[in-house]
Amino acid sequence: IMGASVGCAGQRCMAGSLLMGVGDAAPRVRDQIGQAIDAMIVDDTTANPKADMGPVIDAAARDRIVNAINSG
Repeated sequence: IMGASVGCAGQRCMAGSLLMGVGDAAPRVRDQIGQAIDAMIVDDTTANPKADMGPVIDAAARDRIVNAINSG
C-alpha cells in the first residue's frame, strides 16, 4: 500500500490516492497506515540509504504540494 501511494514521491500515473478500509478493518487499516507514514524517512535517497522516499521532482511540484497542504 505504501509503495503504491508514495513510491516515486507519489508522482507517477498509477499512484494510489485513496484507500478505504471497510467495516471492522477500517480502524486497523487507518492506524497501520498512519504508523507507516509516521515512520517514513524523507531525504535524499542518493545520500541516505535509510531514506524511504526522496524529494519531489522539481520546484513546480513542490509548490503544488505546498499549496494543496496549505489549502486544507
